[in-house]
Amino acid sequence: MASIRENGSKYEARFSVTINGQTARRSVALDYKPTKAAHKTVEKLCNDADRMLALGESWEVVKAWLTGSDVTAPETLGFWFQHYIDVIAPEVDGVADSTLDGYESLYNSHWITFDNRPITSLTLEDMQRHLLPKKVSKKTKREAVSVLNRICRPAGVKTFEDWKIKKSKKDAQPEPDPYTAAERDLLLPKLRPWPIAYAYFLTGFYTGMRTSELLGLHWSDYDGTGFNVWQAMVRRKMQSHTKTKRRYVIVPQVIRSLLNEYPTRFEGGLIFKTPEGHMFKDADWLMDKWNRAHKTANVRRRLGLYPWRHTYISLALQGGMNINDVAVQSGNSRSVIEKHYAKWIPNAGDIARLLAQIEEAQK
Repeated sequence: MASIRENGSKYEARFSVTINGQTARRSVALDYKPTKAAHKTVEKLCNDADRMLALGESWEVVKAWLTGSDVTAPETLGFWFQHYIDVIAPEVDGVADSTLDGYESLYNSHWITFDNRPITSLTLEDMQRHLLPKKVSKKTKREAVSVLNRICRPAGVKTFEDWKIKKSKKDAQPEPDPYTAAERDLLLPKLRPWPIAYAYFLTGFYTGMRTSELLGLHWSDYDGTGFNVWQAMVRRKMQSHTKTKRRYVIVPQVIRSLLNEYPTRFEGGLIFKTPEGHMFKDADWLMDKWNRAHKTANVRRRLGLYPWRHTYISLALQGGMNINDVAVQSGNSRSVIEKHYAKWIPNAGDIARLLAQIEEAQK
């Protein structure tokens, strides 16, 4: 059965099709302004398309019928987009399913107009004239250009390789703004009235794991010493990929002690569940408790997706932890750590002072 959703001023329909004996997904933008009447029309079209596919009709023919266009030929942008989605992205680039969803959405929102154009006939001027006046952020435009380049690369088209959309100050990624150890220790006790939130943020502060990775943790991933991190909650779906595919995260004693007494330990399944015992599909409930803790602790709330992750990395580096170990534990590359957290990496003088302090404390 096709799935239908509104995408801006159009509908987007997704189908499961069989190609060379294997199931693949296909999506198409349908030029109907979303209304109740249009939705019924689109549903009927998609049902008919499902029947055509079930009777063995090719996707190219079905797509052409749905859009009222000619059958997609191998040299078109649409053909090379499907080739990228089906072959290059999963098998060569190792792109996760959730990222593929984003690529499809970007394509259907920005490049579907050129779907049946021969890919070698596309000009930079045509594509710029189409994209640049759109009222979307520079970040979205950069992502759309990135998808276009990914499609064109296997086709050997280099027309858009040098197309750059400059970042503005508004688009710039903010510098990490971690909590101090003292602020962390003020915040965590304020979360104790909600044991689930307390355990969640404690684990985040002391492992540096991402929000999506924390929500994807199962008891089977925990061996008493650390977590096998291999899946994440992405766009309200559990994905068997994280940014680093799979890694082992060692957990300190403070977390091991908490997990040994945690109520769901012997139930199996997810470690962090909603108060009703269900899967967290987003972190809204958790973030509500996070905001309350800041007010009662009188601590400045940091912005961004996971300031507790920045706290873990900055404190680990300040404490003298090897940069390579920090990178492995947090699931970042060494270059990312050096780029974003350089000011917390001790220099030789800092290390000498740290060693002297340790020696003094042991006398």
